[in-house]
Amino acid sequence: MPWNERLRRRIKLRDLDILMAVIAAGGMGKAVGRLNMSQSAISKAVADLEHALGVRLLDRSQKGSSRRPMGTPSSNGAL
Repeated sequence: MPWNERLRRRIKLRDLDILMAVIAAGGMGKAVGRLNMSQSAISKAVADLEHALGVRLLDRSQKGSSRRPMGTPSSNGAL
């Protein structure tokens, strides 16, 4: 099976919607009310998407989450 077909089966549209809401809200904590979900459920959905893609999509800090520019490696070299 080609890699793009395998990837398509692993990515959930729900997780993409959650990621877009987190980015629009400016962080996972701020997206809680917008999505009517717990912060842990939002975090898991973003982590699942990152795992499926093999890249870190958001920088997480105590101040909130922010988008990671494409092609920027994570600070510790791991997901």
